[in-house]
Amino acid sequence: MNKTSIIEVRNSDFGGTTFSGMPTVTAEEVYVASTAGHMASVDLVHFLEDPITSSLNEGSVVLGNVNGRPTVPLEHFYALPHQLNVRGSSLFSINNELESPLNNAFQDHTNGLLDNIDLSGDLRVGLAFRKVLAVEIGASFDGAPVDQMEVFFKASQPEGEAPWGVIVDVKKNGSTGLIAKITRVALIENGSIVFVIPVKEDGTVDTEKLIGTTFRVSEEASHSSIRGWFAGINLDISIAPCSSVTCNITVIDLDKEEIESS
Repeated sequence: MNKTSIIEVRNSDFGGTTFSGMPTVTAEEVYVASTAGHMASVDLVHFLEDPITSSLNEGSVVLGNVNGRPTVPLEHFYALPHQLNVRGSSLFSINNELESPLNNAFQDHTNGLLDNIDLSGDLRVGLAFRKVLAVEIGASFDGAPVDQMEVFFKASQPEGEAPWGVIVDVKKNGSTGLIAKITRVALIENGSIVFVIPVKEDGTVDTEKLIGTTFRVSEEASHSSIRGWFAGINLDISIAPCSSVTCNITVIDLDKEEIESS
């Protein structure tokens, strides 16, 4: 209706005289926001329609997407250097460092938009929104869920390393912000994921299960960089003869290969 208003809804049984014993609900528009208050409210609702992407843009910049996932620089949320080490608790450390700035961006954006409503002079509307946000969990608009999204955090590419990043499941946690969980580590080439390492609940991966898995890269891919990428998780690769376009790569055991060669 191109306006923002406050509507009071009352549920009453009128002293037990309701029709067929059913309660009666009445609604009354008790306040209409000014034009400035309405526009500020629209900005807040747009944020609530997609809080995760909005928060990513608040704390960083969305570069595009990798395999359909919004992509942002890992360095904007996690301090350099980006060491690919999936043993021990390293991924937990990355996860914790991701979640904090994500939450800060979410809260800063929320509070800023609420303050804009107050600055418009519609303090009553701002108070109403704060009450709604205090109890809102997993809200959706027009039937579209807005509380969960997979995001690809792309690592920087130090000399000698292949491009990689982490796939993170980001969820809206009621009004308190966003929670993040790294679910996979991914090797990428030409903007697409070519190999994925699943992450276990303890923040590590079972590298033994990766042995024997295969993937395909272009003939122009840097095999030495890819080999170095897998060496970071104590694995090696075997490269089959390449066609004129692609190369098939198989993951092998680095330690076992060293023993056999010696």
